[in-house]
Amino acid sequence: MIVHNIAFKLAETDPRVRAEQTAEFARRIRDLGGKVPGLQSISVGTDVGRIADHYDLVLVSHHDSYEDLEAYQAHPLHVEVIEFGKTIVSARACVDYEVA
Repeated sequence: MIVHNIAFKLAETDPRVRAEQTAEFARRIRDLGGKVPGLQSISVGTDVGRIADHYDLVLVSHHDSYEDLEAYQAHPLHVEVIEFGKTIVSARACVDYEVA
């Protein structure tokens, strides 16, 4: 199984707008669950906001194989989420790893 982790930092500096964007991005990511072949599970967590330089949210998804991860990444619904993310994200960090 492949575990796919991505942390996102949003560009917005206004705390109210940043919170709204974080909630909307998280909703869009969660909505992928059950809609994309090869996506076994997906979860999203948002930072509790106590340390200024933390990232704003993280997604964790599980895929049976690397090929399933690639198919998920190319799926039109996922691409829509990526395009929205590009409008609000200033940085991201990704780690994919295999578990037995």
